[in-house]
Amino acid sequence: MSEPASAPTRYAARSAVFVLMGLAASYLFLLSSLFRPSGGLFARYLVTGQGGVEAEVHHRIDPRIDFPVPQRIDAAYIFHWDQQRLGDFPRDSMPPYRIRWSGLLRVPQPGTYGFSMDAQGEAKLAIDGSPLATQPDTITERALTAGWHPVALDYTLAVQGDARLVLSWRPPGNPLRPIPQEVLAPDQDAIDSAGSRRALGWFLLAVGAAVTAGAWFLSRREGSAGARLRTLLSGERITLALGAIVILAAILRFHDYALVPFHHETADEYQHAWEGWTLLHEGVPKAWSTFPDRYPMEQTRDFRWFGDRYILVWPYFDHPPLFSMLVGVVVSLAQPSTYLPPWDFLSCSLPVMRVVPIVLSLIGILLLYRLAREYGASERAALLATLVYATLPVIVLSHRLVKAESLLSLLFMGAILAVHRHERSGRARDAVLAGLLSGLSIWSKATGVAVIAVVLVLLLSRRRYRGALTVLGVTCGFLVSARASRRSGGNARSFCRWRSTRRSSP
Repeated sequence: MSEPASAPTRYAARSAVFVLMGLAASYLFLLSSLFRPSGGLFARYLVTGQGGVEAEVHHRIDPRIDFPVPQRIDAAYIFHWDQQRLGDFPRDSMPPYRIRWSGLLRVPQPGTYGFSMDAQGEAKLAIDGSPLATQPDTITERALTAGWHPVALDYTLAVQGDARLVLSWRPPGNPLRPIPQEVLAPDQDAIDSAGSRRALGWFLLAVGAAVTAGAWFLSRREGSAGARLRTLLSGERITLALGAIVILAAILRFHDYALVPFHHETADEYQHAWEGWTLLHEGVPKAWSTFPDRYPMEQTRDFRWFGDRYILVWPYFDHPPLFSMLVGVVVSLAQPSTYLPPWDFLSCSLPVMRVVPIVLSLIGILLLYRLAREYGASERAALLATLVYATLPVIVLSHRLVKAESLLSLLFMGAILAVHRHERSGRARDAVLAGLLSGLSIWSKATGVAVIAVVLVLLLSRRRYRGALTVLGVTCGFLVSARASRRSGGNARSFCRWRSTRRSSP
């Protein structure tokens, strides 16, 4: 039977694992960026202002002209509106807009190609500078030679309605389908750079394979550095597996995370961002509320933002501020304000906001494994549960939502783990940690009181009465502060209500 590794050896092995996982993550990220399809058309998202003058809101490379739902087009305007340059943001609906795509279309073989357009609004397609008349539910054919052809597409939505645009083609001997990304390019430079990037990607892939094969070969030689490293890492198989699961989870969560779930699929995401932003920048929390009637009229603002209605209230106390402050800090650091006061909180956009819950979910994957092991699951069972938790589509999508539960779940799992450590060791600091995590749960979401109840039940059931008293004492401080905060907000609302009554009285 092998002897357990010493502390320095375990530290060296763990350090080697972290370095190896960091290198692997960086290598995979680099390869994915090099092999990522670079095709698509250059898009300019325009709005028509007074006098018919067009202004550009945003430009980007769209991989395909495949927008079956309006959210995929609307996001370009909502997330990139510059109030200082473009003026006041649209209120009642999306503004009349025009999108212009330009680039190149690669025809793989000569022949007659059919084109079809499914559009809500007006769309005009031109190939080789010649307009191509397309009608709804019909296929327009054109003979094309093999090679790259200039293509231009103008799309206009001048009236209220849901935007929709899907450009499809029917190559000879193939069914009708949306034009794929690999046959589109914004310009000739993009075509040339794509070839260079793919060549570099294949080179790095070959280098990685050679390094892996060389390391495996050296590890087979007794007494070599490779053999010692293999022995060192063999005791950290679980850590390596967890690292691989976390990397896979990150790839799944960050794929199209800004578009799916769609904007306003749940407006709760903006609650936390607006609360955190205004608390940090104005000193008063503001957000839209489900209960606006509980606030005096002087502390509400009814407005519409790109057609969606919100009732802003202040000081906002529907939800505790801890998670909101975390989101507000990240948005403030990573995203410039594109809206002018008092609307600067609208600068919070989903591409930045959603980074917070995704990162928290990756930490939660590690805590889930520890929790499974604490409750008696074998290493394989715990890893399988962690893998399912990391890859299940419903969980992946829910972990993108900017909801306080993403922080609350971490605090809940951490508090339970602290209770188990206190049960084994009896150390007061573990009970204090459980109390701190339970108290922070209250500041994350009102339902965090359930964390306190569960922690106390676990401690009392194991006859850890001192630990239970410690947790209760620590959490009482958080409860009192939360109550005082809500009470101050209630006093502020009462004062404003009293002041408005005094002004209206004869």
